[in-house]
Amino acid sequence: CFSKALQHAFDLYWNKYGINYTDEQINFESQFQRRAPLVIDIGVGTGDSTLHHAASHPENNYLAIEVHRPGVGQLLNRIESQQLSNIRIINHDVIEVLQNTSSQTPFDQPTLTGLDRACPGKTGSLAHRDRLGRLCRTYCRRIQA
Repeated sequence: CFSKALQHAFDLYWNKYGINYTDEQINFESQFQRRAPLVIDIGVGTGDSTLHHAASHPENNYLAIEVHRPGVGQLLNRIESQQLSNIRIINHDVIEVLQNTSSQTPFDQPTLTGLDRACPGKTGSLAHRDRLGRLCRTYCRRIQA
């Protein structure tokens, strides 16, 4: 169920904080209007941790990846109410996003967080969790090279 309030958040704030996922390269410097270390937060839900870290560490950029639109709508409202300019959101499957961005390697100091939220115990299949884990390890190795 997607409430009118959450739809309103998308209508008002998506163009400001959202990144429409495509398989084309993402220019994060352009998205954030600055060059800064990027923290990729996976499976953010309504964004409690993302908001806390972004407020505590304004020197970093935060890319929140969340597949569920209701959580994204709530996060959009909360980013706007706190006036945080260092968070962007991709509303898409994390595996596809990481597969795309892992070949781009545009980051100074990439950090992946939220793996426990991305595929918690019983909600994801073992194959899905294994694939995500392998992808994240490959992603980190490519960027650190």
